[in-house]
Amino acid sequence: MTTTTLFLVLGALLTGWLAVSFLVGREVTRGERIILAQFRGRLDRGVERIQAGIQSVIHYLDRHVIKLSWYYSLHSFLQAALRVVVSLYDYLEGRFHSNRMRARAIRAERRAMKRGKEGAPVTVDAHLASIAEHKVEIALTDKQKQKLRTRKLERE
Repeated sequence: MTTTTLFLVLGALLTGWLAVSFLVGREVTRGERIILAQFRGRLDRGVERIQAGIQSVIHYLDRHVIKLSWYYSLHSFLQAALRVVVSLYDYLEGRFHSNRMRARAIRAERRAMKRGKEGAPVTVDAHLASIAEHKVEIALTDKQKQKLRTRKLERE
């Protein structure tokens, strides 16, 4: 394109813009459309429909895609934080229980020393002692052990 053609196109665009601006200004002062009222009304309704469609798509994206993704990300972060808190709780609970068992053993040892039973074994947990007693009570005799061995060897 030559410079002259560009200036002619610029002049035509400027003249068209001024004409449309003047026309819209006159229509605003009169309060009604002057030229092509029905066609421009249909065109306005079409533009409004397109605008409503774009607005509904933007609303859908905002409400259902972006916010939902945000809440899922927040949920994942909170879940990871909860895992850290739970593992810390489990670790501290284990340390608490082992510390309590050590304290009980030291206290039992101190009581045994006060009673003059320093060399006697100290029972820390009554439940474990009862299990050991039960094991001794239900132990198999030598004859029963031999019979059980024989059965197992015959099956193999």
